[in-house]
Amino acid sequence: MLSIVFKIKEVIFATHYEKYYFMITIIKFIKFLAVGLSGMILDFSITYICKERLMFNKYLSNSLGFGVAAVSNFCLNRHFTYQSNNPEVTTEFYWFMAISLVSLFIYNGIVWIGINKLNINFYPSKMLAIFFITFWNFFAHLLITFQH
Repeated sequence: MLSIVFKIKEVIFATHYEKYYFMITIIKFIKFLAVGLSGMILDFSITYICKERLMFNKYLSNSLGFGVAAVSNFCLNRHFTYQSNNPEVTTEFYWFMAISLVSLFIYNGIVWIGINKLNINFYPSKMLAIFFITFWNFFAHLLITFQH
């Protein structure tokens, strides 16, 4: 209970800059979610085509969908979410893809756990994985890829 009181005190007595930065971060997160939704639609579409129509392995299909969505998300997040003007686009792209690669391992791991340990179907397992990696991705890109 005491920790809640201290947290409330911190929020009430936060400086204007801290409140401003917090609001900017919330706005960026909302934009990140919008970009992520477009990436999720692209990811699921590519995955579905590869898995169901082309009969690729489910983890290969999942990885291909994720990869295409990651490239799309880089472009959209760079301009829309983080509004980066960094002239070193290649460096940002490498960082984005490195973080996305870590995300892919987490993503496929959660999908595997969902299917093999929790007995959840493939596509709901993908949704569960997306939920978990969203927060990791947002803060990793905020603090590493698109730092200002």
